[in-house]
Amino acid sequence: MSNTKRIILYIIALLVIAYLMPVEKNWTPSYSEKHNWPYGADVTRDIWSDLFPNVDIVEAELPIWNTTRDLNYDEPMLYILFDGYLRFDSLNRSSLLDFVNAGNSAFVSTFELDDKLMTTLGIDSEYYYGDVTNLLEGDEIKKCATTFFEGDNSEHSIKVKSYDEYYITVDSLESDMIAIAHGSEEDHVTFARVRHGDGYFYLHNHPLLLTNYYALQDDGKAYIEKLTSYLPSQKIIWDTSHKAINAMQKKSPLHVVLNAAALRWAYWLVVLGVVLLFLFRTKRRQRIIPIVEPPKNDSTDFAQTMGSLYFNTATNKTLADKKISVLKEYLSREYYMRDIQFGGEEEDIIFTKTDLNKEEIARIFKVINQVQSSDAVSNGQLKVLNKGINRIMGKN
Repeated sequence: MSNTKRIILYIIALLVIAYLMPVEKNWTPSYSEKHNWPYGADVTRDIWSDLFPNVDIVEAELPIWNTTRDLNYDEPMLYILFDGYLRFDSLNRSSLLDFVNAGNSAFVSTFELDDKLMTTLGIDSEYYYGDVTNLLEGDEIKKCATTFFEGDNSEHSIKVKSYDEYYITVDSLESDMIAIAHGSEEDHVTFARVRHGDGYFYLHNHPLLLTNYYALQDDGKAYIEKLTSYLPSQKIIWDTSHKAINAMQKKSPLHVVLNAAALRWAYWLVVLGVVLLFLFRTKRRQRIIPIVEPPKNDSTDFAQTMGSLYFNTATNKTLADKKISVLKEYLSREYYMRDIQFGGEEEDIIFTKTDLNKEEIARIFKVINQVQSSDAVSNGQLKVLNKGINRIMGKN
């Protein structure tokens, strides 16, 4: 087996191994409906559709300004935004405020809300230094209670991984905020409704509770059902643009490959295999063989070459006899003349086939007969013979 085939088999084997390797869970909080990670939201997105079966859910892949500028406000709508931290520029912030002011609603779930948006709504957030544990897998999970303001039996418990939290407080006497749920302390508001114009903001401070990790638990699903029961049943605009995970990822096909562990291993193994193949190929590559043109198969050139050879190495008699043999072969091939005796009949044939006159042909034949009948040939006779034969063969 050649080295190239062996390398290709190694690469295929490595790709199969990489594909069959167990995939490690990605615990990055993405809050994205495109991810099935523990802290993604594809399961949450499906649950939301089940909870609002008669409501259209439209995904907004563009910023708020682009999404809301062409909306028709004939029917009220609900804008859903949630991520770890939400910051808006002035254009998107004013667009969201105008959207709610027109009689629509916005559900915003985040640990830390945009400061200028909170100032506009007349609210503030207070940081609570709780019992903090890490969000990664394997940490201790404790039972935490979320109480909805509905009476003595409204407490809703859910196993959550503790996190430093921001709690919503009233910052202005003009703020029209209604607390819906609180944490361990009654003044630690975790879910509230704030009026703005003709619409409402629904502010929630624990977006992790809306991710797949909790949505797949019975308590977590029940919590989402309880939470959404306070939201209006309106056409939903599901935001997919304001996610920090999207800003960290490059918008290219390659990031899709590098984002999955198995595909990432396969990609780098292919790159390594190509490099190894290149190194082996360059090491054993054969040097370039020069192209040699084959000799031309030209009988007249061959005759001239042989004549020159005999002229330099043989006697005049031998050269004369060879030259006469070449003439006979030529006449036999071209004019189908057999048993040539260089006499009168043959003179007539050559006269009709060539542009030579009979006197010239007769002189050439006379020289040929003299050479054939003599034992020695002078240089002068050889030159006359060669010239005459060449005339018959049409060379001069």
